[in-house]
Amino acid sequence: HCFKLFNVFHRFSIQARDLGNYSCIFRENAAQVTFILDVPVIKDKRDKPVVSYNGDSVVLECKLKHTPKTWNWYKANNTEKSLINDTANPLNYKIFINGNGTKLTVLNLTEEDSGKYICSAEFDIKSSESYVKLKVLSYTEPLKPFIAIVVEVIVLVTLILLWEKCNKPQHDNSSAGENDGCSEQTSKL
Repeated sequence: HCFKLFNVFHRFSIQARDLGNYSCIFRENAAQVTFILDVPVIKDKRDKPVVSYNGDSVVLECKLKHTPKTWNWYKANNTEKSLINDTANPLNYKIFINGNGTKLTVLNLTEEDSGKYICSAEFDIKSSESYVKLKVLSYTEPLKPFIAIVVEVIVLVTLILLWEKCNKPQHDNSSAGENDGCSEQTSKL
């Protein structure tokens, strides 16, 4: 790489051990320039997980301003990460790389596909990583609150109807020995 600053040229080959902060100090006016040697950072990180359903497909994406040497995708398993190989698993994954960006398509989702996916931009000196969390739900998952509300409404309507039936005034034409399922209350004055 070559830097030109104030008509000063310095050529050097960057390696991983060379990463860090560098300063140029000029004696005449005590001017100082600081520059940092590091790989570009993937900035488009998501705060919330990507949510999808069993059987669907989802596309996860990473972009950089600069083009890395290559891109890799990993799936995190607790403390380890395993490389995703779309050639070995063509029914589950497709990876598309376009210079400064990459897309991972996860096909035929199952709940086991839930987890943390890491995209890694590989440079000569170091890699830059970002991640996205994927949450795969069954189709019944969004129905659970609805079903709970329907059950509550049915229970409440049943209780109201029973209360109405038990507290309905008795007509004289009903037989005295008949029991309508409600206990009779008598009060003595």
